[in-house]
Amino acid sequence: MSYNEKLKVLKDKGYCFKYLKAGHRVRKCRCFVKCLICNKMYYAVMCTESNKNVNKPTSNNLEKEVKEQDKSLNLASISNTPHVLLQTLKVKIKGENCSLIVRAMYDSGSQKSYIRKEMVSALGLAPLRQQHLSHALF
Repeated sequence: MSYNEKLKVLKDKGYCFKYLKAGHRVRKCRCFVKCLICNKMYYAVMCTESNKNVNKPTSNNLEKEVKEQDKSLNLASISNTPHVLLQTLKVKIKGENCSLIVRAMYDSGSQKSYIRKEMVSALGLAPLRQQHLSHALF
C-alpha cells in the first residue's frame, strides 16, 4: 500500500497519523513514537523512506517497535507525577435498618457496581444472587 493510500485510510477512519489510534488527530497527539528507519515521530509503517534501499529492521529493532506499540496511552502514562487520582463521590445508601453516607469510587466505564460484605450486613440487606469474581492483571 502506498503512503498516500495509508493516509487516506487513516483519515477516513479518524485515526491519528502518528500513533495509529482512533480518537484524536495528529495535532493533538501527545504520545511518543519513533520511526526505526528515519527516527522521525511516527511508526515505521508510515515511513516514506522505507522503500529507499534501507536494510530491513533487525529482530532487535522489531522488538523495540512492538514494545512501543504495546504501550497504552492514558493520563497516567503522560503525567509528570507518580500519583494517579481516582474519582470519588459521596453517596447515601438506604437499607432495611438504616442509611449510610459513604464515599464510593466512580468508574464511568464500569458495567456493574459492588459494595462490601460489611456494608451489606450493616444495612441489613440480603443478596439477590452470588457471583464469583476474579481479577487478573494480565
